[in-house]
Amino acid sequence: MGVRTLSMIMSAALLPSAQGDVTVHTVHGDTLRGTAVTTTHGHVYVQHPVFGVLKLAQDEVAGIDAGDEDSSHAPLHVGVNSAATQAMAADVLACAEADEPTPWTGTLGAAVTASYTTQDTLNLRLHGSLNHADDTGTTTLKGTWYLNTTEGSVTDNDALIRGERQWAMQDPALDVFAQATWQFDQFESWGHRVSPYAGIGWQAIDEDHVQLQLKGGGGGTWEYGSGMTEPQLLLEADGSLVIGERQRLVGQASIAPNVNAWSDYLATVRLEWQMLLRDDRTVAWSVGVRNIYDATPASGTAANDLKLWTGLNWTF
Repeated sequence: MGVRTLSMIMSAALLPSAQGDVTVHTVHGDTLRGTAVTTTHGHVYVQHPVFGVLKLAQDEVAGIDAGDEDSSHAPLHVGVNSAATQAMAADVLACAEADEPTPWTGTLGAAVTASYTTQDTLNLRLHGSLNHADDTGTTTLKGTWYLNTTEGSVTDNDALIRGERQWAMQDPALDVFAQATWQFDQFESWGHRVSPYAGIGWQAIDEDHVQLQLKGGGGGTWEYGSGMTEPQLLLEADGSLVIGERQRLVGQASIAPNVNAWSDYLATVRLEWQMLLRDDRTVAWSVGVRNIYDATPASGTAANDLKLWTGLNWTF
């Protein structure tokens, strides 16, 4: 049997064996005999008496016969013709569902530095992300919190939470997106700032080692402290670059100009280097920088909100 046509997954427990119940024919001309078969999530799972549970892509299966392998190839169906075989098919289905990856993924990270010399200081950064993928698109939620103290007094306390939904379109390179960002800063006059946007995304580069998505749309920003509301356009670029086996660069840049005053805009740049520390790719060391530039800052506040960090990320 061609290696390219299937991958082997050993079942968690040995299932009963009774050769000859089903015969699976692949589009490559291979024939596979097993004791039970079922289909789920676009794959066909066969219980083989020697190799355990075998997994084939459904579009690589030409037909499934119950009993005699010389019978004509029927359209793809679940060939179970006895109570015993049906019971084994249920066990195979359980293995198949356990093997399917969860649509949820996420990341948690922390960076902490402290100094106890002539001045006691503490710098804390906590962040996390949650992602969900389905047939219609993806949903992403990200959050970051910064807290800095000197001699017990808070010198920086701000948080940024961003949620985004992307809906797939007929063209796989295009999608429709809606996103919203909430930012809190204890030491800014506006206190809370909310920025919702919507538009079109285009996957400009989609390679194994390089990803680049461009977005364009519109929305606005509302500031709680001042009550100001600005209509804005949005231009954004998100990308990643894989370097070798364990390193990756992840970046984002965006600009949101006021449609009534082009010199009034918000610009964000974020770049993070990640080094995988484990073979299972779940733990990484990261070093990053983020800057939010406000072209028209409130009186007495800085135009740049610059953050630097280094710490650990855990992916689940």
